[in-house]
Amino acid sequence: MTVLKFSTLVIYSLFIGYVSLLDNSSPTSNVPSIDSFGISHLDKILHLGAYGLFASIAVLTFKNKVIQYLSCLFIIIFSALLEYFQSTIYLRQPSLTDFLANCIGVILGLVLINYLSPFLSKKFVFFKHHL
Repeated sequence: MTVLKFSTLVIYSLFIGYVSLLDNSSPTSNVPSIDSFGISHLDKILHLGAYGLFASIAVLTFKNKVIQYLSCLFIIIFSALLEYFQSTIYLRQPSLTDFLANCIGVILGLVLINYLSPFLSKKFVFFKHHL
């Protein structure tokens, strides 16, 4: 594990926490509503992608498989806590479907990176150093 990889994981964790607890529901918010883009289930797609990336960063940070799995479990617990804490923010509420999309994203990130790493290590120097 390098300092750069670990720093990336910490910074992404802080970013996810900040975005998840952002009070973007107020009438004076400058954050556009996800529904305004006209793509059905865009919210769930974004959750899946964000947590898939989160798990991918964690898997690429640690070489030990046990630590990779534990870090992904931590991400799922972190996700559940963030969903819970959304209930403490005005006009926000926790969502079971958001949590499920997060979990699916974590599983996909874990599986895809572990499955693709042997193929990618042949083509990209970054992955050669990871394995």
